[in-house]
Amino acid sequence: MNKRIMNYAAIGAYALGLFGLNSCLKVDDTYDLDKDIDMTITVGGDLILPGSSTEKMLLGDLLELEDDGIIKANEATGDYALIQKGESTSTNINVNKVEIENLIFTGFDKNQNIGSATNISEITVPIENQYIEINIKEENITDEILNVEKAFTLATNGKFTIKLSNNIQGRIKEGYTITFPEYMTVTSIEEFCTVENGNVLKIIQDVDFTSQQDININITAITFGKPGAEFSYENHAIELSGNIVVNGNITLPGQQITSGVTPISMNTNVSCEKLSLNSVCGTVKPKENKNSIEIGELPDFLNGDDVTIDVTDPRIYLTVSNSTDADITLNATLTPTINGKNGDIVNIDGLTVPANQTNYKICIHQNRNFQVDGHEVIVENLNSLIEKIPDVIDFEIQQIVASEGGITLGSQIEIQTDYELNTPLMFGSKTNIKYEEVIDGWTTDLEDAEFETVEVLMTVINEIPLGLNMQAIAIDKNGNKLDNVNIESNIDIEAGTTENAKTKEAKLAITALDGSIKGLDGIKLIITATASESTAGTALNENQTLKFDEIKLRLKGGITMDLN
Repeated sequence: MNKRIMNYAAIGAYALGLFGLNSCLKVDDTYDLDKDIDMTITVGGDLILPGSSTEKMLLGDLLELEDDGIIKANEATGDYALIQKGESTSTNINVNKVEIENLIFTGFDKNQNIGSATNISEITVPIENQYIEINIKEENITDEILNVEKAFTLATNGKFTIKLSNNIQGRIKEGYTITFPEYMTVTSIEEFCTVENGNVLKIIQDVDFTSQQDININITAITFGKPGAEFSYENHAIELSGNIVVNGNITLPGQQITSGVTPISMNTNVSCEKLSLNSVCGTVKPKENKNSIEIGELPDFLNGDDVTIDVTDPRIYLTVSNSTDADITLNATLTPTINGKNGDIVNIDGLTVPANQTNYKICIHQNRNFQVDGHEVIVENLNSLIEKIPDVIDFEIQQIVASEGGITLGSQIEIQTDYELNTPLMFGSKTNIKYEEVIDGWTTDLEDAEFETVEVLMTVINEIPLGLNMQAIAIDKNGNKLDNVNIESNIDIEAGTTENAKTKEAKLAITALDGSIKGLDGIKLIITATASESTAGTALNENQTLKFDEIKLRLKGGITMDLN
């Protein structure tokens, strides 16, 4: 849709016919003609010059597409697409490790008098719903953590301790339970206990001890959102509360009492040096998270303030490598920039990448009816991104949600990403491609000719899935519009396909409004291409053509030529 159309067709035929007439009217230079003799010749009546036709003009020639341009044809199908690759980039997730050191567990005391006799038989002391209160708060959590669903932890030197006074021997009876809050997951390396339901430590055999018994425990996970476990992004704080509930029996074997009544104090508590959050399932936002796709030089038909591109199925491909043990879901934004100004932001949610994946391909596109290569993510308004084709598209990761397995804190995790804009040139009904082309340089041939009207008659055969409207204005050698010349050229050509070409009988009439046409140096073509729903699924293709057939010129009212 540029000057080649007219070079191939109407204007070319017009020029050949008109200037051929000029060459036929020759004067024998051997005659001595006086300068006062009028050498102006007028040929009257309507003159119809013989018809001609063009070859089928391939779409790539019409659009003046360059082999190294950003519009490329698919090698298999011939369909054109706007293709631009971004640089391969790495998004590094390096969320600081969280250490909770302000750990407060408030235990309980159970007091028992064992009597004053010299020999005391075994005594059973019941422990019924005794509580160890939890009060843990850690502030200054890194703001890269937006939300925590579950944290995998390590309680350094964690211990559950029963301490008896006066060096009295004791025995923890089988069935003794230590129930941690539901939000805690615990383990133990002790052979005499097991863990039920993830948070209940149960003694499975009697344990004899003197004065003090330590049971080594690990708090391996905290599930936030359950009662007692709160994460606050606004306050950058973690708060853990609630109770550890103890039930069971402790026996005091027979004792040798030296004198008097012997009171026994049983102090029970939980202690650990610190609670380390090693990895989290939840939401984080990396600090370095923006990448760009720079759009190369556009062909003329996609350039211009009046151009609106309503692409049927725009596509952006991401190739992501996820080195973590967690499935991650990316939420991101796409921001177009034109002449330094940002356009409308497009939000993209749900870019899921499985754990430990390399070169996982994701296609972000708009129309579910079109098959794509890779895992698809549908974004309904993606075409708004390139209605006006931008200079740059910025891809920014807003957050990363990690599932079971979590993102390890305190170590750098790299997410490798390759970007590619790959949009088939299929156009919807909002498309309006407006393009101007100047065809000039006619003054040399027309400076001796005057005429009132010339009509160009032709048949246009269109295989391109765009409707074309052609209008023209006459210009002088300075590019200014000729005010006394009118061109009737409101030509509408229906969209077609290679299987169903559309034919249009067209006429372009150049007429003098006052006297005759003089000073015509060319025309400025205003070409508007539009699309419809009927062709929205048909891509521009390198095999589509436009043909001008049976081109005829009618010189109405004759032509006057000055042969001096």
